[in-house]
Amino acid sequence: MKGSLVSWRHLPEEMKHLEDERREELETLDPLVAKRQADRLTKGRESGRLEVMIWSSDGIHAKGFVAWERFPGMGRRIEFLFLEPASRGDGAFARFFDRIEKENYASGPVFALGDHHLGVPLSEQGRVLLPRGFAHLDHEWMVLHPATALPLDSPTVPQGVRHPTPTDIPRLTELYVHAYRDDPMQLLWPHANLRDDADTYVRGVFSGDIQPIATDFSFLSENEKVIQGAVLLTVDPEEGIIVGNLMVDPSVRRQGVGRALMMRAITAVRQSDPALAIRLSVEVQNQPAYKLYRSLGFEPTSPLPGQRAGAWLRQASVEQVMRVQQRKSP
Repeated sequence: MKGSLVSWRHLPEEMKHLEDERREELETLDPLVAKRQADRLTKGRESGRLEVMIWSSDGIHAKGFVAWERFPGMGRRIEFLFLEPASRGDGAFARFFDRIEKENYASGPVFALGDHHLGVPLSEQGRVLLPRGFAHLDHEWMVLHPATALPLDSPTVPQGVRHPTPTDIPRLTELYVHAYRDDPMQLLWPHANLRDDADTYVRGVFSGDIQPIATDFSFLSENEKVIQGAVLLTVDPEEGIIVGNLMVDPSVRRQGVGRALMMRAITAVRQSDPALAIRLSVEVQNQPAYKLYRSLGFEPTSPLPGQRAGAWLRQASVEQVMRVQQRKSP
């Protein structure tokens, strides 16, 4: 059966059952992620930011659910998609995704799909999404263990290195825009609009609405009041110290600014507490950043079994957004 999509409000008990199934699966793999994802789904659904639809064959029993956010002129970004275990075989994912795509008349095409836990094998994801014009960007979590020795090289310290303060928010926002204007992963960020996302992120870490900034471990480099690079470390109450963002202006890339800032931040963490680990996530396709972190001693952590960490992005949407952002950026 092809199945139909109905609002979760029509089948609230079935929705709860699906959420419980998803959370139980995730808890066996990563309890912290399970809790965080459950909270995001609940808040997104209750606030109305996410449109949550149940996939049902008879209008009574659920086989899966999808939660998407609409973006005028672009379409939909799927934040959650889940198939119950009993409904994952025999091409179910293809039929489910085809049904989602048929909602174009109301919501526009799907342009992004996070794949933290789709509940279907990687081979099936690719078989369904690659022919539909999607490409995969891989994210990898990495950790710098406390016992890992830092490299012996001493990169040249950039000019004007200091801790950031709230008065730097406007300039850090501009740095963010310059540093990420060519990054297709922005399609997964809160607004799918680079300047809005930059403002949300920078203000969020200083206000604590996002993971709060660890000011003593964060640094920026400025030359004649122009911020050329910054590394912002944040504190997660359950996961500890995280490199929330390393930003380097394109005009000074490949000059050691990012490496020097990272070394400064790592040293500050270890001077404060030698037992602290430092975590970060990086887009594997961003090879300069990936190689930098590996050279500093960060090691990849294991992905969830049978899953990838990253996102499927529709290439046409990536190209469209990149053109718009490049026109907007000075």
